[in-house]
Amino acid sequence: MPQTLQKHPLSTSPPTNIGNISLRTASLSSLTASHVTIAPGGSWSRDLKPKQGTDSCQKGHVGYMLKGELGIKMDDGTEVVFNEGDVFVVPPGHDAWCVGGDECVFVEFGRGAEDVFGK
Repeated sequence: MPQTLQKHPLSTSPPTNIGNISLRTASLSSLTASHVTIAPGGSWSRDLKPKQGTDSCQKGHVGYMLKGELGIKMDDGTEVVFNEGDVFVVPPGHDAWCVGGDECVFVEFGRGAEDVFGK
């Protein structure tokens, strides 16, 4: 089966908002690109943990930072901050939050909105 070129502007995707986290997702074949914005004070543990029912995020993430700073703390205590221009891979078992007073914005690549918000 021939493959086709695909395009989808993320700006036309309706946002999904949970607490201080906003997500716009474009699906391309079996993959997705998601534009994620975390407002100051937003975090996985505060905004998404109640929906997920786990102690930490159990999804892996691959992304590219567009703006701000994203803090990550792994279950083993390892911490890192991603900044504008960073490409990142975060394995399952972590918390994530917006660092500082400016929103954090990144594009994440995955297999659906459940990669960020869970099923």
